Amino acid sequence: MVSTRTTSRFLLPARPLWKRIVVIVTAVALPIAFLVAPAPQPAQAATTNTLTLNVISARTEPRAFAGTGVTKGAHVLSFTYMINEDNSGSTAQRSPALGSGCNTLDSGYPGSCDWTSISETPHTTSPIVRQGDQADFAPGIDLPNGRYLISVLSDGYKIDGAHFTVPFPTSGPVTVELQPTPLPDSTLRAQIFQDSATTNGTIDQGEPGLAGFTGHIADTLGEVQTDVYGNPLCTVYQ
Repeated sequence: MVSTRTTSRFLLPARPLWKRIVVIVTAVALPIAFLVAPAPQPAQAATTNTLTLNVISARTEPRAFAGTGVTKGAHVLSFTYMINEDNSGSTAQRSPALGSGCNTLDSGYPGSCDWTSISETPHTTSPIVRQGDQADFAPGIDLPNGRYLISVLSDGYKIDGAHFTVPFPTSGPVTVELQPTPLPDSTLRAQIFQDSATTNGTIDQGEPGLAGFTGHIADTLGEVQTDVYGNPLCTVYQ
């Protein structure tokens, strides 16, 4: 005969022992499952291909703008710019191991290697991507993925720029610091030595200095003859 259990109002068949054990285990296991559930993965930071620009003064110069002066961090509101593609290569591929793209046995070599000394991209040109003035940055400038160099020029400042890579990890602007004129003077020193170990380009033990040399300084206009004050090079000041 079937055993029964009494409730407050009517009789029900008693559950077998194994069914009661399953119900208890399930009731305990479900809360534990919620407790040990893996934490949700953090959302990846959004990227953007829109370039925004922040142009500021690189230093405080009281002599700038006919004595009006400028302070470090002051915003430069009027400027022109040029954006060039940076195709100079990179060292992101650190290893020359087989399969890295920079091994001579790789099927795509040397085109698969971006090292500056190996890359097949001509280094004599850097294509102009865009040029204009500050008005272009009101909405921002959209650029395809890649590496770029922006050059900025403004009256009263030396030309300067910044390298950047698209896409940007954040929506913050690229900052370019311009040096106000007049530029501070500096001293150029040269040390000539017998470079027997040319791999590092610096003085090593046993590489003596060389005397009796002649040095030439040149810029885009030709050989430089005078210093910043208009005196012959190598003038000694007290």
